[in-house]
Amino acid sequence: MGLTESLYKVSRLYPDKIGVICGDDRFTYREFATRVYQLAEALSSQGIARGDRLAIIHQNCHYFLEAYYAAAVLGVILCPLNYRLSARELVFILEDTGAKAIIAQPQFSQLVQESLDRGEDSIDVFWTSKGAIPKDGISIEALMKSLKGNVDDVEAGGDDIAQLYYTSGTTGRQKGVMLTHKNVAYHALGTIAELKMTDEDIWIHVAPMFHLADAWATWATTWVGAAHVMIPEFEPKTVMALMENESVTLTNMIPTMLNLMVNDNDMIKYDFSSLRMILSGGAPIAPEVVRKIMDAFGCDYVQTYGMTETSPYLTMSILKGYLKDYPEDEQFRFKAATGRNVIFKEGSYGIALHILYSGEGGLFIHTTKNLPVGSVLDLEFSLPDSNQAITTKGKVVWTRPQDVSTEKMPPGMGIQFIDMNPNDNELLNNYLAKFGSS
Repeated sequence: MGLTESLYKVSRLYPDKIGVICGDDRFTYREFATRVYQLAEALSSQGIARGDRLAIIHQNCHYFLEAYYAAAVLGVILCPLNYRLSARELVFILEDTGAKAIIAQPQFSQLVQESLDRGEDSIDVFWTSKGAIPKDGISIEALMKSLKGNVDDVEAGGDDIAQLYYTSGTTGRQKGVMLTHKNVAYHALGTIAELKMTDEDIWIHVAPMFHLADAWATWATTWVGAAHVMIPEFEPKTVMALMENESVTLTNMIPTMLNLMVNDNDMIKYDFSSLRMILSGGAPIAPEVVRKIMDAFGCDYVQTYGMTETSPYLTMSILKGYLKDYPEDEQFRFKAATGRNVIFKEGSYGIALHILYSGEGGLFIHTTKNLPVGSVLDLEFSLPDSNQAITTKGKVVWTRPQDVSTEKMPPGMGIQFIDMNPNDNELLNNYLAKFGSS
């Protein structure tokens, strides 16, 4: 499965629909696909070929969307760069990836030039913008205008690397995270199912597209024929006005953004009646804050958890049907929690998520696998930030909410730890006391 499949589908089924809105530019999906192939041909004419690393440093813009897809067409590995990094940090990333070229926004010309001056590698720079670019620079727009998009799709897919993101993690230098076409495609299809995305949706790219908090929506939004609305940087009133004017239906924002918006005195002036869902994550959130967000925007809220390595989502706090019968306060508590496994993480591409719980019966993990109740398993695992392996046995049980003191463990198939040595038991309970179970 390759990422260009979503482009084929949308350009065939929704050719005349406005698919990309970026400032004064409004492109139908036919026009967007044409621009993608023009960009792919322009890059190819400059020697960019399958397997090469192509960096991009840019604010949210149609150029960023086009770069994601043009790279997929060519089988090139796209390396999004955080424009908030220093030149020293960017040099490390460029040299670590072996980037052959950079697509750059002119406003970052000083940062780009300083990065190139500090580095030892020779890297081509292609400047975006329909206006002025740095002197003697190569204009990607000028190259595209002279071409018709006559370039063959190399049909990259499966385990071919699609993107290379750099994340600081918790220690040391930034580390490159390789995502394959299969990783990203499965994630896109899974989020479409979880969020019930359709061609009637309108997604606004508010969080920066160099980060997967927003970049994942590149593929899911296109795949269903929904529309992309681009905004270059976050400013509360500008975002709220654009959400109203373009009838945005869903988006993802980091908690800081949401906090600034819901506490803006002018928020009541804007109409969010089209909005059906806001996603957020990256930090814990209190149930009363979830209530405030839902009341302010008049839409559903989903708390998410994930990481760059998982494309990114692992869990979402989408309420199961039976939870909707719970008292309102209880529902907000579940919405503020990390949530449940997203449907595409079990067995789709080798990622399984198990959440650890503490209860009166001891320690449990919840599993979606169908295992014989009463059977005993050999378990081995390690905790985050710990190299110590823990080995124990687990008995498969059918759990009920009253079996766990946290009341967070969902009913269903679980594994109860048995025959655990005292040191490991103390280690796990201390971990739960520090970080919580879910």
